[in-house]
Amino acid sequence: MALANGEKFAEHSHNGNPHREDGRPVRTWEMSDRGFRTYLRGLKEDGVTFAASEWGLPLAALEDENSFSFTILRDPISRIVSNYTFDVQGGYTSWRNVNSWQAFEGGNWARDNYYVRTLVGRDWHEDMEETEALDMALRRLGNFDAVLILEDGQLERRVRELFGWEVSASVEKKARVGLLGRCLRAARALQQGRLDLAAIRLGSMSRISARELRVLAEINSLDVKLFEVAKRRYGSP
Repeated sequence: MALANGEKFAEHSHNGNPHREDGRPVRTWEMSDRGFRTYLRGLKEDGVTFAASEWGLPLAALEDENSFSFTILRDPISRIVSNYTFDVQGGYTSWRNVNSWQAFEGGNWARDNYYVRTLVGRDWHEDMEETEALDMALRRLGNFDAVLILEDGQLERRVRELFGWEVSASVEKKARVGLLGRCLRAARALQQGRLDLAAIRLGSMSRISARELRVLAEINSLDVKLFEVAKRRYGSP
């Protein structure tokens, strides 16, 4: 959406996330505050107007008075199910149970309580008191210039008001659904010589069971609580 509306990304980037020439992501959230500010200054000098940070939060970004920081939160359970579905249909995982996928997949996007972990960042430790972690995450969420809720019925209006972007100009295509969409994705897999992936894409995924959803809610209880507070604070009335 940002690119389609004329924003400039870093020379090497993936979905707006700056990368190095060799394809590795620039791990800004692991930089010192001074190092991040130097890096950010370099981006601005290069004319970059938009940089995403999908896998971590550089806290110094929230303190820069000459930048506008924003985040879009999605229902955490829906986010997990969406990422799991993407991995299964893309042939990126052999897990066929969303709870096992989250427990053993290993990527940042699959971690439990992804939102709270990301917001707490380098201050996170596994034996933190839940209230301490949640309070810290909510404080840092409040340091963003704008917090948007994906499920908010006013999201399109708010994006237009904040950035002047036209949502309809997004280059992202809506996911194809139904038999036609599965056939097209299977055909692309066959063109790549991936018979196994074609079979996965042609078949329909089994529904996530009520038990699996309950386990997700329990394992990701901090994110569920954070999202409920965020909806009340930042969602449209």
